[in-house]
Amino acid sequence: MTHRPAVTLMEVLIAMFIMAIGMLALLTLFPLGALSMAQALKDDRCANTASMAENVAIAMKVRHDSVVLNGFGLSTTTPPMVYVDPYGVLGGLGSVQVGGVIPRVSTSFASSLASTDRWFSLPDDITFLANGTLDTSSSFIDRGRRYSYTYLLRQMSPNLAQFNLIQLYVVVYSGRPVNSLATANVGTLTFATTETPVTATVLNPNSLQLGPPPSGRTMTIERGGWVFDPNNGYFYRVTNLADAGGGNTTVDVQPNLIGNPTQVVVMDNVAEVFDKGSSWQP
Repeated sequence: MTHRPAVTLMEVLIAMFIMAIGMLALLTLFPLGALSMAQALKDDRCANTASMAENVAIAMKVRHDSVVLNGFGLSTTTPPMVYVDPYGVLGGLGSVQVGGVIPRVSTSFASSLASTDRWFSLPDDITFLANGTLDTSSSFIDRGRRYSYTYLLRQMSPNLAQFNLIQLYVVVYSGRPVNSLATANVGTLTFATTETPVTATVLNPNSLQLGPPPSGRTMTIERGGWVFDPNNGYFYRVTNLADAGGGNTTVDVQPNLIGNPTQVVVMDNVAEVFDKGSSWQP
């Protein structure tokens, strides 16, 4: 009978060490998976919000709305633009003003908080009580306001005598503090506290150097965030950023810059911006 030597303690420890390394590698996948799932859910919610916003714009004829039309008459930008932001109007926010005035307006069908929640927040975000019933403590269904949206409308063909071509952008907010919006005065300009105006210098077609925020203001900018060129009416996603010294920040953006923006607005809580194309406005 042949005797086979038993496994030594050293071999057992080595096997346990190798298995522990493998288990640690597997454990790192769980938080990465959770982050990826959270981003996927956010992307899905943003896409659903934008789809809803486009349907609302068509069904409620936002391009034809009387309040929006009056806003175009107050715009001093070229081409004329309006920022359809009922939450901002209810919160007392002023116009978006950097070089020109983009009036912040509501709509004729969103004149109260209840109607604004109905039309300008994602209906899926409904708050339920512990017993599973809807939260109606505010005399209307609380939709949570986790995702809300605004429109930027840009008049593309102001010289046409009978029709104007209107470009529509849907700006989707995630976690916007719609209950605590306020304004802050910077010199003679008024901005929302979540919209910081800064000077901008074009470095190349995909890069800007942003100056420090005005006195008394703070600037929150991060990868994946958005900046807005209010003089031309274009949004740009921040893909990378670096400290340029002296309070300046170098940011890479997408898509390519259009025109030569000298000032931009850093937008907080903006998750996505969707270009929904143009349509005719009588």
